[in-house]
Amino acid sequence: MSLDLSRFHATFFAESLEGLDSVEQALLRLEQHGHSKETLDGIFRAVHSLKGSAGSLGFGVIAELAHEMESMLDRLRQGTAQATPECTNVLLRGVDCLRNWIFASEAQEPVDASAGAGIVRELQLLLRAGTGGATAGGQAVAGETVVARTKQAYVIVFRPAQDFFHSGNDPARFIEELAHLGTVRCIVDLSALPDVRTFVPTTCYLAWRISLETEATIGDIRDVFEWVSNCCALEIEPVAEPVMLESPSAPRPARRAEDFSPDARREVGLVTMHVRTDKIDDLVNLVGELVITHTMLKQSTQHLDAIKDARAVSVFAQLERNVQDIQERILAIRMMPVNHVFGRFPRLVRDLGLQLGKAVELKISGEQSELDKSVIEQLVDPLTHLVRNALDHGIELPADRLAAGKPAKGTLSLHAEHRGGRFVITVVDDGRGINPELVRRRAVEIGLIAEGEFDEASMFALLLQPGFSTAQKVSSVSGRGVGLDVVSQNVRKLGGSLDITSALGKGTTFTINLPLTLAIVDGMIVGAADERYIIPITFIRECLQVSATQVQSVVGQGHVIHLRGEYIPILKLTDVCALPDTASQEQSVLVVLEVENRTIALQVDELLGQDQVVIKSLEANYRKVDFMAGASILGDGRVALILDVTEIVKQHASIKEQHRGAPKVVDAPRVVAV
Repeated sequence: MSLDLSRFHATFFAESLEGLDSVEQALLRLEQHGHSKETLDGIFRAVHSLKGSAGSLGFGVIAELAHEMESMLDRLRQGTAQATPECTNVLLRGVDCLRNWIFASEAQEPVDASAGAGIVRELQLLLRAGTGGATAGGQAVAGETVVARTKQAYVIVFRPAQDFFHSGNDPARFIEELAHLGTVRCIVDLSALPDVRTFVPTTCYLAWRISLETEATIGDIRDVFEWVSNCCALEIEPVAEPVMLESPSAPRPARRAEDFSPDARREVGLVTMHVRTDKIDDLVNLVGELVITHTMLKQSTQHLDAIKDARAVSVFAQLERNVQDIQERILAIRMMPVNHVFGRFPRLVRDLGLQLGKAVELKISGEQSELDKSVIEQLVDPLTHLVRNALDHGIELPADRLAAGKPAKGTLSLHAEHRGGRFVITVVDDGRGINPELVRRRAVEIGLIAEGEFDEASMFALLLQPGFSTAQKVSSVSGRGVGLDVVSQNVRKLGGSLDITSALGKGTTFTINLPLTLAIVDGMIVGAADERYIIPITFIRECLQVSATQVQSVVGQGHVIHLRGEYIPILKLTDVCALPDTASQEQSVLVVLEVENRTIALQVDELLGQDQVVIKSLEANYRKVDFMAGASILGDGRVALILDVTEIVKQHASIKEQHRGAPKVVDAPRVVAV
């Protein structure tokens, strides 16, 4: 009877990729901050665990490369080698290779073993050369002291739990690992073997008593078994000299998990369980349907009398609280730290900085702030572009920075935080800033504006135009015109906005504002003609009802409202949706919307209330509809479209951007369609 190991693959892939991410980040910290025994031990354990699990599950190529990396890391933490830039580069390339192999294995594609051959050769050359830490004979180089390590004998009792095979482990592999540390002699303890009639092939009844003579420490020996520390009993005792092992005279009972020593098992605490994302998405969809059903039920019970139907009212109130709690908890499952995105940028900044010849320090803050998984997945490309843009266009070469009175090393900062029901990410560099004259010249050159039309207030809008780039030449980093417009489009697809601020010679700040989730949104339900629409609350600055005398007409442009010293253009929702006008100005309500420092007043017929609504994709269920971000089902069963506020505001730019200063208004106000 053979054990099917494929059922352990999904867990192996997930845990190994997480481990490689941590190894990459730790190697970068080691390079930046110098030798750290704690950091090196953490890297070694992660690579060792990967090697052990890969070997036990039959991924031999992965285990072989991890073994070579482990050997190099062992030399580093013993102090017989140094973490030189060359060594770090090879180890990082090894991480990349292992990651690619795991991705290929997960996709059930063939693994290109030759891709790791060069890395193995380089690691072996570094090991033979000692990477500057020691000579081949083990003598210290000038100025360094290497402590000689003597051999020590140990007796090890390795007793796997009875379900040891269920996790895909093979005891023989761990004994083979001990053989890499020194001279091994062992004897098998057969005392727990049952009668053949009760024998179960997938149960581990064996234990091993092992004699090991090695220069390694007890910590090194424990590291061999770290991968299975929660499913075995392990005893390690130093002895004066190697001992001759004998068969145990009496059977020893199998030990239970609660009998294991604290050093032989992992701490019991928070348990992580890997769940397929499609299962979570299905659960979120079901919660969305529950929210819709609850809304319908609430609307159908509005006629209940608070006194006569007190019991029913109380039950419905309790149901509402329960639905709200379920909704919040299910959505919380999809929330992930934004570090899942930020964590990839230290490596990117390091490699690209070396490629461009720039010294850059990356500062990351707020990386534990949580955001919906579906949003995080779509943030990778926009943030990657902004970081590359900052390194290529923003931060200067060291010589140029010194000439400008700046430190030779530039600073790039990534920050995330929750702010007012939104999620805000900022990308800040202390580079050269955006040059208005360079933007003007390029915009005229490619025909975006005519000579004399440019002003600095419209500079950032030009940067977001398709095909716009100020790069002087095409490189592997930039210059092809696939620029900030793509970033802006991707952010808008997420229901967010992109703001840019810059000071010449001081740097540039990109600010991304996002909703916390793409599944459920707080919305204002409004009416236009006989239709219902939903406006996301996060875009609404205020709602007000005005008289016709407060509305002024701008010659050739439409209508504005003068509100607290600001002229705000008015746009009718009926015009956006091609609906007939059914309400006068006095009967209408203005909903003031603000996106990317642009403001408009959307004129609607009426406000119908505020509620949480479940977002349904129009493209997945119907087709793309202009100015609409999705749809939802209201409490009465009607379908309401959710307005794409960002697109509406973008298409109907503020009048104050088209005409500087206060607009010229007509003395006699009149109400006409905008």
